[in-house]
Parts: sequence; structure tokens; C-alpha cells
Amino acid sequence: EKRQTTVRGSQDPPQVTSLNLELPQAPAQDHAHPTILKKERWSDVLVVEGQAAEPFSTDSAQRLIRQKLVWNSQIDRMREQIDSMRNRLDSMQQEMKNMIDVLGRI
Repeated sequence: EKRQTTVRGSQDPPQVTSLNLELPQAPAQDHAHPTILKKERWSDVLVVEGQAAEPFSTDSAQRLIRQKLVWNSQIDRMREQIDSMRNRLDSMQQEMKNMIDVLGRI
């Protein structure tokens, strides 16, 4: 039996980007029906598909948590780089305006 849960945080039109992850299999689980965690970025949408009574081990949870922490760290670094680039762009734009003002006076 499959279950599907969807939580939507916004009514904006979806921007679909899919990420499919196969979760680690517990020893007692049927390997013919792997669990798929499907993340589609509509805003806050998480779709989990799999068997209703399948086990989710502590080891599996720990691996997912570690991966989430790694991704969060990478996202934070990217945000810092974007902020730095925005600041540099603002500075360059101001320098260009100053150059245009100087050229206008000549």
C-alpha cells in the first residue's frame, strides 16, 4: 500500500525541480519496493512515497540528518558568496556612476 503526503506553503505556480533519493534499506524490508523520498520545490512541498508500515532505522535517519547538515552548510556558504557578489556589484555600479559624473563635467 502506498501513502502520499503533500504540504504546500504557498499558492504560487510551481517551479518544478525534482530530487529523488533512495533511502537505505532496513534488513527486513522488501528490496523489491524501495522507499523514495521525492522533493519537488514548489515552495514547501515534500512528497513521501513508500509502503505504509516499512521500518525507518536510526542509521537511516542519522545519514539523512548528516546529509541535511552538509547541504545547509553549503547553502549558507552560497548565500554568503551571493551577498558578497551583490555588495561588489553595488560598489562597481557606484564607481561607474562616479565616472559618468566626472566625464559629464569634462
